[in-house]
Amino acid sequence: MQDAPFQVAVIGSTSLDEVRISGRRILKMGGVTTYAGMTYAGFGIPTRIITRVAKQEAWMVERLKQHGILPCAAGSDFSTVFVNIVEGDCRRQQLLSAADPILWASIAPAAKGVDTIHLGPLHPGDIDPAALNALDRERFFIVLDVQGYLRCRKGIHVHAAVSPHLADALRIARIIKGNGEEMALVLDFFQSNLKGLMGRFDIQEAVVTQGSRGGWIQNKGGDGIRFKGVPTPRVLDPTGAGDVFFAAYVFHRRFKGTDAEGAARMAARIAARQVSGVHIPAEALTLESIHVAPRPGAS
Repeated sequence: MQDAPFQVAVIGSTSLDEVRISGRRILKMGGVTTYAGMTYAGFGIPTRIITRVAKQEAWMVERLKQHGILPCAAGSDFSTVFVNIVEGDCRRQQLLSAADPILWASIAPAAKGVDTIHLGPLHPGDIDPAALNALDRERFFIVLDVQGYLRCRKGIHVHAAVSPHLADALRIARIIKGNGEEMALVLDFFQSNLKGLMGRFDIQEAVVTQGSRGGWIQNKGGDGIRFKGVPTPRVLDPTGAGDVFFAAYVFHRRFKGTDAEGAARMAARIAARQVSGVHIPAEALTLESIHVAPRPGAS
């Protein structure tokens, strides 16, 4: 590990989310840029986000600034807007609108001086494919949450499907993360087991989460390491817990030099705090009188 300060750039949409859970309806900002960005910044890591939002959601960029994050935000006709319907560990999604793709022209200047890039696309078109191809894994330590490359939009409904851009993202990633269902979809698509996939794309570690049940870490060429979930006395909202877990894992693994098992154990504790509404409090993510404007295709 280096002694010099690290910097992280989180790339993806900053979304406006409606969460429906236990009879409640919550409107708040979200996306990997929010949950991972605030987690890295909370650890004291100089953090940038590279994102696109519409003018009417500019308050989300200002909110990230208030949490010590440097936003590099380009404009967009629309922001990415999700509806998340949560039932236990299961979630159904609607995508009401998508921000314009994040271009290399935005990433190149913002990534100067950055050591680690956290790719967190929310849908396959979130990051322009040319930008993926321009990212150099020899210059940056790149980590990838695969979730955005496993979604397709039919009308406003989100379904599971593997994007052709996934392979390009895997080629540049050192550490990848997905939940059990997502990783199974990836392995079926590439007709491979996890070790084979990691060898094919030269991936160092794969993090597989299983919600409250924990998950496991697969090191390249090594044995899998299981970790347990952390029980929570109350579940307020699990949205973003996976993003928080991955950022916490990368922080401990990459920046602190913690072994994989220890990093996963500490990340699980922080994710449990997110689920119970302690890690990133709800008031940090909401704005009074949020109004979601009609979106193309919304019903």
